[in-house]
Amino acid sequence: MPVIASTELDAINTMLTTIGESPVNSISASTADTRIAQLILQEVDRATQIKGWNWNTEKEVPLTRNGSNEIVLSSNVVRVDVNRQEYRNVEVVQRGNKLWDKKNRTFIFTADLKGEIVYLLPFSDLPEQARYYIVVRSARLFQQRMIGDATGSAFSAEEETTAYMALNDSEDETADHNIFNNYDVAKVVAHRRYLV
Repeated sequence: MPVIASTELDAINTMLTTIGESPVNSISASTADTRIAQLILQEVDRATQIKGWNWNTEKEVPLTRNGSNEIVLSSNVVRVDVNRQEYRNVEVVQRGNKLWDKKNRTFIFTADLKGEIVYLLPFSDLPEQARYYIVVRSARLFQQRMIGDATGSAFSAEEETTAYMALNDSEDETADHNIFNNYDVAKVVAHRRYLV
């Protein structure tokens, strides 16, 4: 099995070895196979990050209006939400790089907000468990797309599952999840308390 490494170049070289290609010294001096590997790596990286993890999600981020009273988001924002209890008069969604108020059907906001944002981070900024999972999944997909033999893949579906479980374990250890820090669950629990 190829060695898993932590840079984007190392990830692409791992992917190239799954189809018997030689490693490359740089991504910019790319062959067609290198470019395909890079595209698959980016695809899996993005698909993994948009889920929203403790390491790419920030809470209570100031969402400040510009001179036109619009809230413009940075280009690496993939999801944004505001607390429904705190901001009852708006229902925000991301449209392009701006916040849209669905409730009032406008890009214009009368006040600044704070929200929870999921960011798309550079590969090198991801925790090792995330990079490992992304490389294993990318290498398996690359090999299948280039050669088409699922049984001959350098990484099996079991290895991908194991890598994903390691990523979830890391998330559980660092995120301190519990049912009471989830608004929807806490609301149900609080409501039932008054029904008894």
